[in-house]
Amino acid sequence: MKKRGQILGQPIIFILALIIGALVLTYGLYYTFKLKDVGESIELSQFVLNLREDVQSYYYLDSGSSKVTTIRLPSKLRYVCFKGKGSLNNNEILERHEGFDFILQSYDQRNIFFLPFDAYTNTVFNIDNLEIKGKNPLCFKNGEKAKITTQSTFVEISEPSTSTKKVDTFKPKLTTSFNICKVAQDNNLCDGLNIAYGGDYRSKCCSENKLCC
Repeated sequence: MKKRGQILGQPIIFILALIIGALVLTYGLYYTFKLKDVGESIELSQFVLNLREDVQSYYYLDSGSSKVTTIRLPSKLRYVCFKGKGSLNNNEILERHEGFDFILQSYDQRNIFFLPFDAYTNTVFNIDNLEIKGKNPLCFKNGEKAKITTQSTFVEISEPSTSTKKVDTFKPKLTTSFNICKVAQDNNLCDGLNIAYGGDYRSKCCSENKLCC
């Protein structure tokens, strides 16, 4: 009887081992995919952070300074879209993604959107001093190139010209920067311009930009 009981018990142990193994595999796969999602969410946040730093840097350069950058997004995302001022007119994107126009209008204080919208927990961001040139929203596919250009009071993002060959172009800083002069005036820092930038920077801000006079 003892031997018979041992024989009967072996299949039960085998079945339990299979069940435990399946549970371990299931939970292992779950946490593997969860970890992948967390990693890609960090990658998305890093993309926004890098772009924000680029915009911040170019905001203080002279008008016309530009950079062509490659859009590199996590695999779940197909587009990054930048919302500008005024009415929405990029019908190709709006018609292809039902409800996207409602999302764009709902987040009136945000200007960066990723598609698919539900790919991650957060796919809506904002970058100050960034405006678009082109259709609204201006969208780029994952892997495409975009151009950021310093304008007098903001940084512009647009599709790069097909004739663009240089990745970075900087205008020689032979004169004062409008943005530096404006920030100094807005924050009562004009007295420190000569110390920070040398020479008679403040007087040049006044003569060239009518600021800090």
